Amino acid sequence: MKLILDTVLSQTSCAVTNHLRVVYMDGIISRIRERFDSLSAAEKQVADIVLGNTREVVRGSVSFLARRSGVGEATVIRFCRSLGLTGYQELRLSLAEELGRRQEISPSLSIDGATGSDESVAKIFNLACTAISKTWDTINHADLAEAAGMLAKARKIDFYGTGVMGYVTLLAKQRFLDAGFLCDAFDNPLLQSTSASCLTRDDVAVGISRHGRAPLVVDALRIAREAGARTICITAEPNSELVKNADKSIWMNCTRDPGSLKFDGVITGIIVCESLLRIASGIRSRERVTGM
Repeated sequence: MKLILDTVLSQTSCAVTNHLRVVYMDGIISRIRERFDSLSAAEKQVADIVLGNTREVVRGSVSFLARRSGVGEATVIRFCRSLGLTGYQELRLSLAEELGRRQEISPSLSIDGATGSDESVAKIFNLACTAISKTWDTINHADLAEAAGMLAKARKIDFYGTGVMGYVTLLAKQRFLDAGFLCDAFDNPLLQSTSASCLTRDDVAVGISRHGRAPLVVDALRIAREAGARTICITAEPNSELVKNADKSIWMNCTRDPGSLKFDGVITGIIVCESLLRIASGIRSRERVTGM
């Protein structure tokens, strides 16, 4: 996901985009994620708490973080030094600074009211980068890996979406086909329900809906599930009807800002699908090697 964000940022040289690069790619939160695999088991416990409760950590003491992480204070200090920091105080200051920079960007997401081409483009990039970053912050990596495992083992994959999210399903279909997966995508309600009813327990259906309320997508996922297929949904709304018909749910981040023109939902939907593809392809490759 960071690679995709880097690609987005590389397309423009405006000052706002340089600011976004600092906020989303060069900050302490990004550094924690990059170095996570190299941390000790105890330090990873600290990292999980910092990433999931950043604002509390900024306000808390070293003993607070140690207690929440289930480790000693010495481990918290080692975690800080693993990040190249002098200690806990510098960690708190770095986190507070990054949260402040992100908050500066958030109020200006609306494309409406932009004056001049540079400002309009800057707002679009702001919106895309913020949506990507927030999706990365909220996505459950275990759920993502489990959903990808389902796709890797599927005989056939169906993608369902309507409106602008229908374009996301068509792109997902093409990307998965290119990678050797048997799949199809439908934004036509009749074709969605017909295909869903023909799926088997060896197949997987993926429903994509910005806020999980698209009735045609909900119905298609329900029919697929009743036919015995495993089901996955990609949505920004955890309490939606779509989630109730999914075996595994993947969260994306979308603003409810009317000026966004649903643009951020398309961006994050594409990135989530691409992430699932990368993981599923890796699983299939490893299985082919071990099966030889």
